[in-house]
Amino acid sequence: MPFMRYFSILMLAFLLTACGGGGSIQKDTDNGNGDDGSDGVYTITLSGADTSGNSTNTLSSSSPLVITATLTKDGSPLANSRIVFESDEFATMEPSSGSVLTNTEGKASITLKVTATVGAGRVTATYTQGDNSATRSFDFTSQGGGDDGDVTTSAKLEVMLLSKCPAGWDDSRDQAMLDPIAAGCTRVNQVSSNETADVFIKMTSSQTGDAIANALISAETTLGTILPSTGTALTDSFGIAILKFQPGNQGGAGTITVNSPDYVDVTEAINFNVGVAQLNVTIDNGLVDSNGIQQKLSAGGSTVITVTLKDQNGALINSAVEVAFSSACSAATPALAELDETVNTSNGIARSTYRAKGCQGEDRISVTIQNGSSPINQETIIEVDSALAQAVQFLPEEDGFNQFIALPPGEGGLPTQSVVSFKLVDEDNLAIPRARVDFRLSDEQGLASLTQITGNTNANGIVRTTVKSGIVPGPLVVSACYIPEESYVNLPEGDAITCWTDIANACNDADASNDDARCPTGVMHTIPLSEQIFGVSSGLILSSGVTDQDTFDASPVTFNTNSLNYNGVTTNITLFFGDQFNQFNADGVAATVIAEAGAIGSTESEDTYDCRTNNAACTVVWRSQGDRPFYEYRWGNRIGDIDGNTNTFEAVAPRLAATLSNTQKQSSANWNCDPYFGSAAPCINGMLRQKDASSNDGAATALRRIVMGGRVSVLAFVKGQENFRDEQSSGGVERRNGRFDIGEYRQEFDLTEAFLDTNENGRFDKENCDSAANTGPCSPTGTVNGGHDDWWVDSNNNGRFDFDIDGNNIYEGDGKYNGLLCSEAAEAAGECTKELVNVYRQFELIMSGDNAFVRFTVPASLAGSNACPSGNGLELEPSGVDGVCDLASVDFTAAGSPSAVPITIYFTDEFGNPLPAGTEVEISTNNGELTSGSVSGTLGNYTSDKPNFFNVTLAREAEPNNKLSGVLGIKFTFPALGDDDERKTQSIGISVTDAG
Repeated sequence: MPFMRYFSILMLAFLLTACGGGGSIQKDTDNGNGDDGSDGVYTITLSGADTSGNSTNTLSSSSPLVITATLTKDGSPLANSRIVFESDEFATMEPSSGSVLTNTEGKASITLKVTATVGAGRVTATYTQGDNSATRSFDFTSQGGGDDGDVTTSAKLEVMLLSKCPAGWDDSRDQAMLDPIAAGCTRVNQVSSNETADVFIKMTSSQTGDAIANALISAETTLGTILPSTGTALTDSFGIAILKFQPGNQGGAGTITVNSPDYVDVTEAINFNVGVAQLNVTIDNGLVDSNGIQQKLSAGGSTVITVTLKDQNGALINSAVEVAFSSACSAATPALAELDETVNTSNGIARSTYRAKGCQGEDRISVTIQNGSSPINQETIIEVDSALAQAVQFLPEEDGFNQFIALPPGEGGLPTQSVVSFKLVDEDNLAIPRARVDFRLSDEQGLASLTQITGNTNANGIVRTTVKSGIVPGPLVVSACYIPEESYVNLPEGDAITCWTDIANACNDADASNDDARCPTGVMHTIPLSEQIFGVSSGLILSSGVTDQDTFDASPVTFNTNSLNYNGVTTNITLFFGDQFNQFNADGVAATVIAEAGAIGSTESEDTYDCRTNNAACTVVWRSQGDRPFYEYRWGNRIGDIDGNTNTFEAVAPRLAATLSNTQKQSSANWNCDPYFGSAAPCINGMLRQKDASSNDGAATALRRIVMGGRVSVLAFVKGQENFRDEQSSGGVERRNGRFDIGEYRQEFDLTEAFLDTNENGRFDKENCDSAANTGPCSPTGTVNGGHDDWWVDSNNNGRFDFDIDGNNIYEGDGKYNGLLCSEAAEAAGECTKELVNVYRQFELIMSGDNAFVRFTVPASLAGSNACPSGNGLELEPSGVDGVCDLASVDFTAAGSPSAVPITIYFTDEFGNPLPAGTEVEISTNNGELTSGSVSGTLGNYTSDKPNFFNVTLAREAEPNNKLSGVLGIKFTFPALGDDDERKTQSIGISVTDAG
């Protein structure tokens, strides 16, 4: 029984300690944490009670819970010590900061209010002394039903405006509660504009009257300024915050409003009045020397303007007063001086830095201070010394400068003039305004000119002149020279001055007839070379800018594309532009490209068609589609029978076919190209073309001429000018380089209207076709030369192709030079016009087929005659060309067979055109040996109407290969139509026999 009683006492003690109890810390005897220096133990105990003082640990919405902490030291109560309470989510605290000072009994209390959370809560109390702390907790039961929002009605504010507080009156605020009146401050509601007042704020709990520490205080004023500029401060341990108030110099009444963001609707305001103090103002511009003499400010120099404010008693104003500074030079646009425009006084002094930036002469500095309703205005004068010129700078980035100028009309929008700007600066690199600068061109090349030869710099020190284009290309340089005012203001009337000796000499030459506008009626003086300040332009280029015939060009990437049998095959066509002087044209020049077949489109523009220069070139794309030129069988222009149909006569020339019976037409003897052992094969020398017909043709030749198929004529043209060559002056005729003068016309440069030459003969052969499709001038039998559909650009819209000035049906042009470089004298003489014409280029695109036709041949000397009899191991027949025999096979075992056979292999497509560019060709044999010649290669761009060929030599084997027969073959691998397409191949060969 005694044991059980003892155990119960121990358990009870344990429970009491867990529920609240006391906590203590043992002070270190040797620490330096600011205690009373004696050894001792600090103890915290916690207790709970309702608002009537009844002990409890239950919290409800109707009954707040008051928690009291008792702090003792060695058993004695400890007053004015800070206890910090913290609670969890089961309660809110008043004060919300949880920071409370103990009273004389060592007690500090907070009030817990219920939240919406139900359950067991805990509040802790902590006392900290130096690096050590004592903490105790108190557990309570919350019945919930409250609001989790902030506590908003538990604080009150006391606000006072204090004047004439002694220095350091608030230094000990952390050790004891401040008493401003006892410290010597005066509570006021009126302050002077030249003093700084204190705003004293005290925050206490509205329930307990206890000070609220660490609360955020915010203050605003309707007049003057709260310091710091944030207008905020924290209360100290005694609930006190102090802000500064500067009333400013406006005068009048205002209100200071104080609140705490931590406590909603807790606000206090005080009203006050500001009396305007009398101010005495003095200004020092920093330029008075020790003798009291005002000095000039050097050009580009700086000085400090000092304004001093004192009250009627001669004391410096200790409040911040705004001082405004202004001057004529600083207000100029652009500013000719820099000035700190607004400065607040510090201890009655405001300083503004003035820096000259082109200002010269007197600059009046105005100082304005707002003092109540009557502003104070004073001024000082700064005299800025004149700047010495140092350099004339060229400004290529200024608006209006065009690096590239052209003759009118400026093809492609190219400008015909350029604004050249210079800037005159002094030794401090500051602009010099209102100064004279003269201009000249470095030479008179090409008759370029300036719109003005003298000018004055503007406020930014910039002066401009405009260069107008001349007639000869090349670089242009504008020189600019500074003319000081003192160099000309005292010259005799009628005299002038220049920087350039050659101009002065020309003007002063009494024997010369001089109409130069720069020359005065009196003497032209020169500035000494050592005193001259020069600047020159750079990067200015003069060019005609207009395309001319001999520089304009056009070419495709691929001439012979694999497009005869396929649509959608493309090749890019690039046009190249240059002017009379072989210089690039400007960007933006538009050209036109026309094709006889297929279609032309843009490569880089969303427009359907656009060829506009960029870097003096433009590119379009040609695409295979539509009709192929002269493709129908009725034109009889194949090399031989390609379809095996004896009822079609695609290989018989139309004029010859008209003289033959159907049986005769079926004979291979009447094919355009001699048959190769009964099969179609290329003509060794190409087919007889109608475009080459002449009066010297025999009857048989005339009948066999054809219009070739699959050849597309392309025309590119652009507005430009004809060519000419400069000649020397002679016979009393003055000629100048770069322009067309009398006597410089040459017929070889004279252009007709641009035309599409569909038959490649270089002549315009257009015929007026009629309805007789089989016999008319545009029919296979009636066409003169295949050019009946030639097309032209009717630039003068007269319905005729021009020009045939002598009526001999040979078109040689209009007998004049046409272009912008036409001189006035030559134009008056009728030798030129300034009209632009179409300059043009044309070429052929070949729509090549990917069916190869091949002819193996040997020299007729191996057969002994042009009859080409077979023998000596060679199977031969005539090729239709003297000196060449067709070869069908080689037998090295036959009697008399040669040891080596030179072989030429010809190949074309069905029209006798070259095979497509990119076709790979490989020649090989599996019997005998190839001892010389080309055995492989890739076909390139080729537009000839003659066949391609390879030469090889087939010889007996040096070592037997154990084969009696084999094939000498040629293999073609044609270009793929797309990246993923298979490449078509074709192999053709002849038999080769040997002894094994």
